Amino acid sequence: MLPALLNILGTLREQGLPMGELLNAAGLRPSVFDPIDFDARIPTSAVLAVYDYAARALDDPAVSIRIAEGQKPEHLSVVGFVIATAATGVEAITRAARYARVAFDYGVDWQVFEEDDVIRISFPTSPTTLAERIATEVGVAAFLHYFRTMGRQDVVPNNVVFSHAAPADARAHKAFFRGSIRWGAGVPGFAFDAAYAERMVLPKADRSMNQFFERYADDLLEQMQRGTTA
Repeated sequence: MLPALLNILGTLREQGLPMGELLNAAGLRPSVFDPIDFDARIPTSAVLAVYDYAARALDDPAVSIRIAEGQKPEHLSVVGFVIATAATGVEAITRAARYARVAFDYGVDWQVFEEDDVIRISFPTSPTTLAERIATEVGVAAFLHYFRTMGRQDVVPNNVVFSHAAPADARAHKAFFRGSIRWGAGVPGFAFDAAYAERMVLPKADRSMNQFFERYADDLLEQMQRGTTA
């Protein structure tokens, strides 16, 4: 959705990149800000073009972590509201996985598995280009970042996996995840103790509002599956 992309552009502008160049990379005009269409769909190619431009312009192996740390759940539009109003941490995590495509559609669905008091969140993709690698890293890191901030839990993963090779300098990744990172080793994602989810504090939890936002998100998801727009 447009608000999610604009949040990324704002983060990259803070890193020193001109907004005009970022909008140009995304194929957007400055008028996109006035007014903002909160339900506007953004092609995956536009997001990847922004990542490619940012990676080359900044020449920063940690650009994906910078982007992830700048993300705010409220800029996920209806998806952010679905997560924020969930009753429990586990419910918030499963909702985020279910509706992730509404915010950003990379052609694959997030998956959540619970086993032996451990929750694994997977993003089954095999990135090949620089932009796709950054998108995968942003996705995994941002997912964790959302729950650290929204759930008021300093979640430390048991392990983090990426299917692509490590960047030239992975120190920022190690500092962000604070756990073991396996590069070039399986389905991207991370695992953490379920106790973190059980202790999450969701101050905006509201069953009625959650059902309302879920219906809205379901409608958007159905429209996507039919190949239509709102």
